[in-house]
Amino acid sequence: MFPGIKLSYAPLKPFAIPVAYARRRVASGFRVLACTPLILYFLSQAMQMTTGDDALDYLTGAGCFVILLKWIDFMILHTPEKDFRRVGRAEGSFVGGEGVEERVPETFLEKLLWSCDLWTTLRGIGWNWQVPNVPGTPASKWSFVKQRIVACALYYIFLDIPATYVRRLRLGQAGASDIFDYPLKDQVVLTWLSTLCAYTVLQLQYNLFACIFVATGLSAPDKWPPVMGSLPDHMGSVRSIWAGFWHQTVRRVCTRGPHFP
Repeated sequence: MFPGIKLSYAPLKPFAIPVAYARRRVASGFRVLACTPLILYFLSQAMQMTTGDDALDYLTGAGCFVILLKWIDFMILHTPEKDFRRVGRAEGSFVGGEGVEERVPETFLEKLLWSCDLWTTLRGIGWNWQVPNVPGTPASKWSFVKQRIVACALYYIFLDIPATYVRRLRLGQAGASDIFDYPLKDQVVLTWLSTLCAYTVLQLQYNLFACIFVATGLSAPDKWPPVMGSLPDHMGSVRSIWAGFWHQTVRRVCTRGPHFP
C-alpha cells in the first residue's frame, strides 16, 4: 500500500475465532437451548395446519419463517442486551433524528417491556438497528390520530373495490382455474389489483393499530412512521421502489445474515 514500507502481521491462531464466539454466547446459551426446541415445535405445528385458503396459508407460512429468522438473528447471532439499544427521542423530534441511547433494563418488568418492544418492531423504529429509508412523522398526538383515522376510512374503501373483483374471479378457491387460464387482459388486471389489495391491507392494519396505540397513550407518534414511502419519490428504478416505497418489515431478517456480526 505504501512504497518502501513493509507491514507484518502475526498469524491469527486457529482457535481464536471459535473461542471469541463461544465467550460471546455463554451468557445467552441457556435460553437459546431452552427455547429453540419449543419454537421449532410450535412452528412445525403451525406449518401443518390449513385455513382452506391458499393466500392465508401462504401468509401463515411466510410469517412462521420470519419468526424463525428473527429468532436466529436476535438470539443466536446476537446477544440482545449487548447489541441492541433503544434510542431516546426528544419531544417533537422526528424518526431518524439524533437521540441518546437508553440504559439496558434491570428489573424484571423493565426487561419484559423492553423485550416486547424489541420483538414486535419489524423495522427497528426507535432502536439502534432501525432500517434505512423510514419516512418521518410529526409528533403531534391528536393530529396524528386524526390523520390515521381518515387514512383508515379511505383504505377500507379502496380495499373493497379490488377485493370484489378478485373474489368474482374466484381465483385460489377450491375448484378455481389457474391465473394463466384467464385472458391476458384479466391476468394483468388481476395482478395489479392483487398488489393493490396487499398495499391497502397493510396500510389499513398498520394505521388502525397506530390509531389505537397512540390515542391510548401506549405509544408515541414517532414510533409509528408510515409503513410505506412516497411512490412519486421512488419511481426512478425498481431498486428505489423496493428500498424506499415498499414496506421494510422483513428487510433486516432477509439481509442481516450476510452482514453478521
